[in-house]
Amino acid sequence: MVRDARHGQGLGSGRDTPSLGNLQDLVVLDLFSNNMVASLPPKIENLKAVTKMDLSMNQFSNRIPRDIGGLQNLALLSLRHNKLQGSIPDSISNMVGLEFLDLSHNNISGNIPKSLEKCNTPYFCDRSKTIVLMCIDPN
Repeated sequence: MVRDARHGQGLGSGRDTPSLGNLQDLVVLDLFSNNMVASLPPKIENLKAVTKMDLSMNQFSNRIPRDIGGLQNLALLSLRHNKLQGSIPDSISNMVGLEFLDLSHNNISGNIPKSLEKCNTPYFCDRSKTIVLMCIDPN
């Protein structure tokens, strides 16, 4: 059983990650700076146990999949410095454990979903397309 996938920098071209969604017991997915291209990994929504996902500094494109909202145990999601486009899916509000979300340095458009307003913590969005959200539980 694989519970931690930390490949770090320089893993390789990262063009093909078809079996990633099969690692249902995975808790940490850290593929920071691996030159991964195309869309976010298929079946990413199957990673139900994951609490930390860092896919930053790659070349992922297309949209953030709506199904990502099914990752209810996710506390940290970093998709910064990719080529993601489109809007932030409302399903992100289903991530009840989310404490940190970084979508900065992408081509995200549209409004920040109202569902993120219930987070009640600071975030910022400016003309450089920087979106960082930190949700800190007061308890």
